[in-house]
Order: sequence, then structure tokens, then C-alpha cells
Amino acid sequence: MCEVMNYIFGSLSSSETAIRSIRKSMNKQARYNRKLSTLVLIVTVNLVLLELDRMEQKKRIEKLESTIEEMKRDKGE
Repeated sequence: MCEVMNYIFGSLSSSETAIRSIRKSMNKQARYNRKLSTLVLIVTVNLVLLELDRMEQKKRIEKLESTIEEMKRDKGE
């Protein structure tokens, strides 16, 4: 009976050790996933801001082009 109890508690000990190891690696993975999610969010926001800036520059260039065309017409007339 004593041997059976020792076997059961011995196997529980090894199982607990394995579970602790798995929990530790899961916590590390969760931390890594949070950091990666933050990085992806920052990159996405940066891309959106760059696209908005590009669109604004395109509008300004079109406005300048139309102003230049108006100035050319005034000189030619």
C-alpha cells in the first residue's frame, strides 16, 4: 500500500513539474504575443498616417499644378 501511494505521489510530482514548465512557457509566449501585437498596432498606425500624408501631398501637388496652369494661361493671353 505504501509503495502504491509513493508511486501515485511520485507521478503527481513529475506531472506538476511538467505543468509548471508548460505554464512558464505559456506565460513567455503570452508576453511575446502582447509585444508582437503592440508592434503590429504601431506599424499599422504608422502606415495609415503615412498614407494620409501621401494623400495630402498629392492634393497639394494637384493644387500647385492647377495654379501653374493658371499662371501659364495668364502669361499667354
